Amino acid sequence: MARRASLQGSQAAPPLTSRNISQGLALLTNLDQQRQPREHDTQPYARKNPMKTLTPQAQSTMPSSTTKDLMHWNTGSGRKSEVTGRDLLLMMLTSLKHCGSWDIVAAVFKQKSATFQKRVLIYIGFLHPFFMRKYVAVPAEKWTMSQLAANGDRFTNYPYARYATDVTFQQTNVPAGSYAEKKSYGHKVEVSVLLNGLAINCTKHYKGSVADKSIFDDNLEFHANGLAKQGDDGRLDDPERVGGARQWAVLVDKGYQGIQRE
Repeated sequence: MARRASLQGSQAAPPLTSRNISQGLALLTNLDQQRQPREHDTQPYARKNPMKTLTPQAQSTMPSSTTKDLMHWNTGSGRKSEVTGRDLLLMMLTSLKHCGSWDIVAAVFKQKSATFQKRVLIYIGFLHPFFMRKYVAVPAEKWTMSQLAANGDRFTNYPYARYATDVTFQQTNVPAGSYAEKKSYGHKVEVSVLLNGLAINCTKHYKGSVADKSIFDDNLEFHANGLAKQGDDGRLDDPERVGGARQWAVLVDKGYQGIQRE
């Protein structure tokens, strides 16, 4: 019985077909709809998902290094991956769109969860510069305070604030041994978001025990540049002068006490 189980475990996974992928994506879409809140969104703006706008034509705007990675994904020494670069691009986009759990998405593509997760994360590392430039850096330069005011996207009660900043906590596996006595099993990432729903900065991850203010201080250069008043901002009304004559303010919670003295 044990021999039969070992033989079955050593068999290679069946090849992917268009039908299997279509069925899997339909299942993920159904699960994604079930996760959505039943109430209608009451926010004054709609959060935009850049993954929905990434069409096949968008590949032409990718840098040459990205195209090279697609073509030479399996080039080099060592064991070759059975997944092509184009298939891995589909896996990555599917994970970004539907990934509530690695196990579910990995099962759709008939791969082991650990292997699938490692491949997707490595591939995201290749495309990270393109995504950051197109969906983070460019919108940050476009949506100045003057542009936000012209579009009606200023905070009603805090018109002198350009964006809001907070940390998001991502749970991780509980460590074994003496580390299990700790209580912070996760990572923190600081995100800055404009009122129109666009994120203009996302930091690297930090340990869950790191204070929110410490993360803010570590990214002080971005905040200094992001809150600096531009040439056209002088005509905007700023009676409170919270950020001074040269800077706008940032909205944060009580975990950031003390940043006003920076």
